[in-house]
Amino acid sequence: MPIQAALNETIGMSAQRREGAYMVKRIAMLFPVDNVAETETMMRISIAAERLGIEAKPFRTSEEILPFEPDFVLSLTHQDPKLTPFPTYGVVTAPSRFYMQTARFVRNILSYDAYFTVSDTVVRWLKDVQAGSGKTKAPIGYYANTVHETGFVAPDLTNPQLAYFGTNWDGQRHADLFDHLSRLPFMQFYGPAEGWRHVGPAYRGRVPFDGVSTLDVYRRCGVGLCLSMRDFEVEALPTNRIFEVTAAGALPIASRNPFIERHFGDSVLYIDPLASATEIARQIETHMTWVADHPEEALAKAKSCWSIFNGSLNQERMLETVLTVHEEVLRTRGYRPMPQTTGLTVSYIVRTGGCGPDDLRPALRSLADQSHAGITIILVLGQSMDVGALTESFPELRFVTVEAFGAAASTALSAGLRHVETDLFGVLDPSARLHRNHVRSLVTALERAETVQRRAPVLLAYGANAEASDSEMLHEREEWRDVCIIPRQEKIRLGIFHPFDPSSLAASRLTVHPNAWLARRALLDPETLDDPELEAEDIRYLLLQFAQRADFVFSCEVTLTHRLDGPENFAPPGQPALEAIMRRIHLRHWFRCFPSTHPFSVPGYDPHSFPGYGVSAPPRQELMDLLPSMLLDRGATRSGGIVTVPEGVTGVVLTGTSRKLDARPHRLSLYMATENIEAAAGNPLAEVNVLSESGAVVAAPFAVHAGTLRSDGLSTRLDWLFDVPGPLAGQPCQIRISSVGAAPLTVYKVTLRPV
Repeated sequence: MPIQAALNETIGMSAQRREGAYMVKRIAMLFPVDNVAETETMMRISIAAERLGIEAKPFRTSEEILPFEPDFVLSLTHQDPKLTPFPTYGVVTAPSRFYMQTARFVRNILSYDAYFTVSDTVVRWLKDVQAGSGKTKAPIGYYANTVHETGFVAPDLTNPQLAYFGTNWDGQRHADLFDHLSRLPFMQFYGPAEGWRHVGPAYRGRVPFDGVSTLDVYRRCGVGLCLSMRDFEVEALPTNRIFEVTAAGALPIASRNPFIERHFGDSVLYIDPLASATEIARQIETHMTWVADHPEEALAKAKSCWSIFNGSLNQERMLETVLTVHEEVLRTRGYRPMPQTTGLTVSYIVRTGGCGPDDLRPALRSLADQSHAGITIILVLGQSMDVGALTESFPELRFVTVEAFGAAASTALSAGLRHVETDLFGVLDPSARLHRNHVRSLVTALERAETVQRRAPVLLAYGANAEASDSEMLHEREEWRDVCIIPRQEKIRLGIFHPFDPSSLAASRLTVHPNAWLARRALLDPETLDDPELEAEDIRYLLLQFAQRADFVFSCEVTLTHRLDGPENFAPPGQPALEAIMRRIHLRHWFRCFPSTHPFSVPGYDPHSFPGYGVSAPPRQELMDLLPSMLLDRGATRSGGIVTVPEGVTGVVLTGTSRKLDARPHRLSLYMATENIEAAAGNPLAEVNVLSESGAVVAAPFAVHAGTLRSDGLSTRLDWLFDVPGPLAGQPCQIRISSVGAAPLTVYKVTLRPV
């Protein structure tokens, strides 16, 4: 189904749902990568949901979710913002530092309707981020991704084995400990083979991601090892392994973690995460000896852990929390029809221009479906039309018709503005679709702003928007791309997500989507009602007028989808005409002053790394993304940040320069399209040369991987390792990437980091 048709069906909810008769039947789970730990997590959620009479289905992209029409979306990744009209909840399972790596992650978190975590530290961080952004507080529920409820199967602990599961994706975490443990006779490692090549016979294979096979292995071994990163322990975030081991009825050996100690007490055998690898291995060996010597006592601990898990921590219990929060979101965030609790009335100016009734219906349907009732439509006719047939289709709406046949865009807008009689007003074009909670979220933002003392009155509220296309793959906007991005292809992305910044508007940066706002009628005066006679950019001009008079408030809610290839009510001008229009707008603001903004800053933080926000994490200096600045050769082309090398090309195709490198090993990673790897059938695709600035060879990189490591189904990472010799330490290096297989290449990212 084309994405626009799916959007139309999605936003035009069934009558039953519009009346608020909600019973959760479908949950979409969003995670962009296959065959990782989250794959197993989603299988377990599906099992638990099915027991509750709910279909929970995994998806890799937001675009795929639309035809499924879920009741809500569980985002298991901070890589994706909310992009669909459905309530979207962020499952925040990582430490807060993870989300501060890039401004894009914070943006994504802010776009969600609710959050789930079990960490008090993460709860405080979520509250801080929302307070700093001005977002209306979203609910935060107590939830973790665990395991479905299980029966107790007593493990045989007379000859206990110790199982550890992991993808070991970074290869460095716990490396020394795993080296010690791999020499012990009871140790068994499970996961993808490429992550465990260094543990020898202790590697026992890969287990299917089916939600149950992992539990069978733990039961067979009797004891499970639960290790995590130090950040998780500090912020009391559990590793999923504690839930897997206890659900299986096995006995956990775990790093000390406030969450585990609070819930499981002395039923768990603990190790000191701050000890050396040698000492931790000794503690584990001591615990395993105790289990073998005291099987009945060990079994009692295992059964106690199982009982605690099934009593309050199983996935079914966690999903019940999600359903409770979901009900709160429906009730408080505008997804459900609500009684008119506010006296604020709303009207929308809809200019037909050259569009016919069929072009207008989807946009009008999105207005009729708003949870805020009693909306007035000021229908500005650009040509003769059977208005009666159109208005009869939407009895929920009140129509006022204004004739402006053949009028320019700003003339039609001015005609509509003169007929505004409601407290609030906005503009909607045929290419836009309002999500069900759009009006309610902006009314709430304006009402909330009234209760806070500001330097200027807040007379306009606006939200963020998604962008969708039927024909074009939409990559992340340039200003949000970073080294942590996972490239993938879909026809939907986040559009404008920007806090109010009048200086940006004054600098001709459009930071408010033309259809994503509601303003108070007090902004209409003789000057704002005056027609500037513009063929385009008329709403930009109007927003500039408003920004001189009042503050705006940004809701941080994604409540509108803009169809990039949707119907246009006014033909877009060519480049020369557009430049002339912008010059006229410039002249009309020649001597006007706009408030300047000064982002709040903290020493050690870069106020520019989150556009418009003052606080963000320091950039990850060690990880370099080289591709955006690399020079292309031999017919290679760049589009949307992706480089394509045509078929039949061999030789150097990409050349770039690194920052100054330390005298230590480095890893160069080339992210290429998975189909490139499959087409190569094991033959080399590319080679790397690292040279000094003078052109001397620094090192001969050797490939350490050429397959499916970190494959997400779209891109596959190829790795090379090389040493930087001492005499060249502290100097930048030249990186040359050559095509050697004569096959076409699609390159998404080139990163360089010390090992």
